[in-house]
Amino acid sequence: MHITALTHIGHVRSENQDKYCVHKYNTDECLVVVADGMGGHKFGSIASNIVIDKIAEYMKNQRQSYENFKNNISQALVNGIDIANNAILEWADRHDVDNGMGSTVVVCYVHKNIVYIAYVGDSRAYLIRNKDIIRLTRDHSITQLINSFELDRVCNENKNINKNMITKAVGMEKNSKFIGDSVCIDYKPNDNILMCTDGLTNELDDSEILEVILKERFIVNKLIDKANDRNSSDNITAVLIKL
Repeated sequence: MHITALTHIGHVRSENQDKYCVHKYNTDECLVVVADGMGGHKFGSIASNIVIDKIAEYMKNQRQSYENFKNNISQALVNGIDIANNAILEWADRHDVDNGMGSTVVVCYVHKNIVYIAYVGDSRAYLIRNKDIIRLTRDHSITQLINSFELDRVCNENKNINKNMITKAVGMEKNSKFIGDSVCIDYKPNDNILMCTDGLTNELDDSEILEVILKERFIVNKLIDKANDRNSSDNITAVLIKL
């Protein structure tokens, strides 16, 4: 297993509110978390840091009860997201912040031959296998709802709808449990998992991402370079796990 990760501020923002962490426990087990903060000023950065710290801490503690943990990894990831959600809400309440402070998140846990994914918002995880790219996550966004339920006509009639708006975020889900969605797959040798924020996917479509992964040597660097070549207005983060 080999993991490469990179984040970039982009061309417009004054601060990089994307955060990520990588914890490689051994040759066939790792945790990777990618978060994209929102909320203006420095609150987005605080939110994404809380997400990274709380999920990493929770998963570290869960691993200590290893026999129970390895049979419930998907649920542990979802629980970790819930803990991060509550931590952001508590922080915002203590500091009288009421401006939509929150974060997206995508979490990947690799254990032996299984990849576990949990996520909230529009940060994504992809599987690259046999020259194909498969999206493992489903954006919590207006755009995804439009695509899923064929709502183009409704949106065309209402020009005020912001199609890029997300419908769910960590730190914005009060009185909720199990806010994250999850998926798990058996992986094969030479599979790749790409995790990224929307700063990348707003600029490159899936076929362009695949082309870089199949043809380039320094993949995450090239992905971010290509997004920046298009004057990306957002922070950009990419993590590639080669299995």
